[in-house]
Amino acid sequence: MTLLGKILTVLIFIMSIVFMSLSLMVFATHKNWKLVVSNTTPGQTQGLVQQLQQKTSEVENLNNQLGRLKDQYAAEQVARSYALSALSTKLTQLEQQLQQRETELTNLQGAHTEQTAALQTLETNNNRLLEEVAKLRDSVRVAQNDRDSQFLKVVELTDQLNSAIGVERSLKEKREQLVEQVAQMKRVMDANGLTINVDTDAIPPKIDGVVLAIGGKDLLEISLGSDSGLKAGHEMEVYRGATYLGRVIVVKAEPNRAVARILPEYRKGSIKKDDRVTTRLG
Repeated sequence: MTLLGKILTVLIFIMSIVFMSLSLMVFATHKNWKLVVSNTTPGQTQGLVQQLQQKTSEVENLNNQLGRLKDQYAAEQVARSYALSALSTKLTQLEQQLQQRETELTNLQGAHTEQTAALQTLETNNNRLLEEVAKLRDSVRVAQNDRDSQFLKVVELTDQLNSAIGVERSLKEKREQLVEQVAQMKRVMDANGLTINVDTDAIPPKIDGVVLAIGGKDLLEISLGSDSGLKAGHEMEVYRGATYLGRVIVVKAEPNRAVARILPEYRKGSIKKDDRVTTRLG
């Protein structure tokens, strides 16, 4: 998967969460007002009518409690008068304790001053650490950008590698084909007695013609020339029907005819006009 595909996948996931949250919010804000007013289902919040009846009952109970509390208050006022004298005594004791607490407060203020100084030192260290964290975040951001860049390069190199592997596979297939063709050509050359050092220009093309005229000094004219691929030095076979008559060698080639000389060591019969000449037999 490419980087664009990953980004699209993350965006789809985020939008799915957003739409699900909106659905939950709409469902949560939906209310059945009839149930809100007169709901009597056990285990659920009672309707407003039932709540009003409950509150009315609670008010009556509270009024009854208020009457009882008034009676208790009158009794307690008498008890408070007796307790007041005891509290005066206790007040004196508390004032003494207050003086002690003031002394302790003075000591605590001194300790507070020392702690404030220590706190300032901590704040200074904290600010320094925050600056270092900000630098580290910048470094991490740079490293992440570099990592993303390297990842893109890796993806590009992977594509190039896959392409190179495909080219290599294609070249291997072509190489195997060429090896097979070379082997086939080697078999053909071996069957014809040829080697890689043979002058291909000396090999005549596969053509057929006729003898046009017979001259002196074992010379004859044939109907094939340089336009047919003949060159001086090419050898050709002469036959009449199924009778082999001998071999000739081209001594001069013109565009549409050539002059050849009969090789006496291959002569098998008398060569005449209209006899067939060819670079191959069979």
